[in-house]
Formats: sequence, structure tokens, C-alpha cells
Amino acid sequence: MSEKTHDFEDFFDTSEEYTYKGFTATLGELLEAYNQNVNHNVLETIEELVEDDDVDIEKVKDDILESLTGDVIAELREQNPKRVLKNLEPEEYEAYLYCAVEVEKRQNYGRRKEEAEQLSTRLRWSNGAASWFACREIETGEMVDLDANEILAPCKKETAEKFADFLPELPLYSLSTEAKVRGEASPHATLQWALKQLDRRAIEVEEELKEELEKKIAN
Repeated sequence: MSEKTHDFEDFFDTSEEYTYKGFTATLGELLEAYNQNVNHNVLETIEELVEDDDVDIEKVKDDILESLTGDVIAELREQNPKRVLKNLEPEEYEAYLYCAVEVEKRQNYGRRKEEAEQLSTRLRWSNGAASWFACREIETGEMVDLDANEILAPCKKETAEKFADFLPELPLYSLSTEAKVRGEASPHATLQWALKQLDRRAIEVEEELKEELEKKIAN
């Protein structure tokens, strides 16, 4: 292998910043992350090609840049949740905390209706992807029908997309076929869910008996 004669800065502006879903990284950071995940060095590849007159070096640089600002920045973002959340604006972080609490409440199957108290975004959990996704925005005052794998985020869709990937997993996910196939099903979580269902049913039975007793007394 020929001795290195160039620096990466000879071909790119390493200080240039790129943002993806609220995550910002310099081109230098993206290059470092890329080099750690492949069996060759990007700079060495460019150096080998730059001497070849038949190669369009600008096209090569564009292809590398597309990879760095596409898949690489997405992977780097996924590896740095704290950095993403730290960069949220106060109102965005407040929306994230609200959603995290709402996720933990989703312990039971069944549909429910909620009214959007402000501009909101419907978030939906996917068992297949094991992740939350931001769907459409909901106008203030709009009544929506939500399933057990959905919540309303009190923010616009652009904001929800910044933190959706870092919300806790849906509690019901541990009971899904997908979780079992991946070996992610938790016996403890399943037991806890079953105990909560028993408690809920016990309360329902108590209420039903109370209603029957009140009817008998009234008659």
C-alpha cells in the first residue's frame, strides 16, 4: 500500500455539520464512524483513485458523502441517544418526557378515545421494527381513536421524529410473537402483565357486585 500523501481535509470540509432528526454531527465525526465499521479507510480509497485519470473523483466524493450523511449519520444517531435528547429544546424535551410516561401506561389491550389538547402527533409502535413511528399531526380539539400501541405526542410531527426512536418500548411488546422470535420476550414482564390483568378484573368484579347489590337494595 502506498504511503499516505493526503489528509481527508484535502477532499472534504471536515468541520461541515449535517443534521438528521435532531442529531448534528460534523463530517469528520461521520468519517471516523464510517472507518470504524468497514475494513478499509475512506481516505486510502480516495488516494488510490485520485491518480486514475479514468475515474471521476468528484463522483466518488459525492458517493462517499451520500453514504456518510445517509446511513452513517443514522447509525451514529442511534448510538448516541443521550446526545440527541440533550440537544432538544426545553419544550421538546417536555414532550418527550410526557410521551415516555404515556408509553408506560399502555399496559392493556383495547381502543380508547382521546382529545388533542394542542397540536399533537399520533405515535404508533411497530412490533416488526420494535420502534415508535411518528404518523400524522392531530389538530387541537380533534378527537382520535387510538389503539393500545398508539399515543398522542403533544408536539408537531417534526419534533416527535427527533425523539420517537428513544422512547421506551411498548410494555405489551414483550408479549408479542416478534419479541419471542427475537428472544426478547421477558417472562418477568409477562408475569407482571398477567398480575395487573388479574387486579383489573378483580376491581371490575367488585364494581359489578356493588352495582347488583345497589339494585337489589333499591328494589
